[in-house]
Amino acid sequence: MSTGVSELGGWAGVLDAAVAVRAYRGEIESRDAGVIAAVGGATVLALIDGLGHGREAARAARAAALVIERAQSDDPEHILQACHAALQGTRGAAVTVAIVDAGCATVRMAGVGNVSCRLRRAADTGELATPLRGGIVGASLPRLVPSTRQLASGDLILLHTDGVRDDVDWSVLRTHGAALAAARLLDQGATGTDDAGVVAARVLPGESA
Repeated sequence: MSTGVSELGGWAGVLDAAVAVRAYRGEIESRDAGVIAAVGGATVLALIDGLGHGREAARAARAAALVIERAQSDDPEHILQACHAALQGTRGAAVTVAIVDAGCATVRMAGVGNVSCRLRRAADTGELATPLRGGIVGASLPRLVPSTRQLASGDLILLHTDGVRDDVDWSVLRTHGAALAAARLLDQGATGTDDAGVVAARVLPGESA
């Protein structure tokens, strides 16, 4: 698991973010990979699920992660298109990208394949999920339709691969920090039949909030 706190310049708050990945039993390396990176005043959150199992699937996941880590754009469409170009000739991957914009206090999300993105409201006003778009990054990129949501202090952004069940009790994560939320989600929701990956990010109040 890796964790980090990203200071959002221009916004009275910080983003507490963490990645948690668990390989399928018997596998040496996971084909799921998470990324937390900074692009200008924005924070990029991404989760990748390489298709299939084994070395080639992990190689595709690493290739996409490298593209995202080096991204110069804060547009999820551009990042996904760059991943698509880089993954030509590989197994391909499912990839979801969420961009937290510091100046506008928003998250903009887009994804291809079965990596879910959820926004859990701190105010307990419900949960929003980004619709999944069918396709394979590196093989068949669909028309991308990003969605944008406003953010408030305490909101929790959760990305997870299909190695994590959808029927977990999401409400128990509402007050956890990012690292604990990611770990709890893996412990409670991992199917045990696949690699499992989670990226969690919580909006924290800043000194002037």
